[in-house]
Amino acid sequence: MNNIGTEYGSALWPRLNANRLIVVCSYLVITTFVCHVLVNAASGKLLHKNFPAWNKLASLTPSIYLLTYLIQLTLILLLLKRQRRHSDAKPVKAPAIIDSFYGFVVGLAAFAVSLPILFWGDPYAVFWWRVIDAPFAASSVLTGIALVIVVPIITEVVFRGILLESFLSYSNVAMALLASSLLFAFVWPFTNPIVSTLLGLSMGLLYRRSRSRIPSTIAMLAFMASFLLYVAHKMLSTGG
Repeated sequence: MNNIGTEYGSALWPRLNANRLIVVCSYLVITTFVCHVLVNAASGKLLHKNFPAWNKLASLTPSIYLLTYLIQLTLILLLLKRQRRHSDAKPVKAPAIIDSFYGFVVGLAAFAVSLPILFWGDPYAVFWWRVIDAPFAASSVLTGIALVIVVPIITEVVFRGILLESFLSYSNVAMALLASSLLFAFVWPFTNPIVSTLLGLSMGLLYRRSRSRIPSTIAMLAFMASFLLYVAHKMLSTGG
């Protein structure tokens, strides 16, 4: 178990040199921007023409953003996989249980702090409402699993394990945390920019403290699960 924890928690993914870091950041910014432009343009065009397919497109918007996000990060991991060297990784012990507990607490705290502005901006409210609009449908179940399990894992590998570590090679801790958090907030499609920035900073600080992705992944999992349960509760209390 310790080997598994160490492998996931340590820096087995390479730190990017300056050129590769610029390429990866540019790739994330450009693909995110293009996705937003295309979805908004298509939605606006269909809505303007009162096209019947508007409702269908609107219902697919959460899936489009989720798939785009997962594809973006997966491509980064696939491209960097060839550079991965277990022998080059610094030996890092698996995080203590207390660090994992801190991760859970930080995730809940981030959710609690962001609660007043959680649904600032209609697109983000619509996203989560659509996800559990039909909670027992296969698509909703798969989306929920992706949001609570797959998204936290791949997010922490890329944004903390690769990008934050790489930023730390070229700047001080404060600037590295700020840069990685702002990039995360721009790419992260599930909450508004304020909440996303808060979440990025929280995960970055937790990762920096523990030097492992496991606590920050647990924190992200706790945040996403709390978010999903909160939306479900709101829907049930208002009669859907």
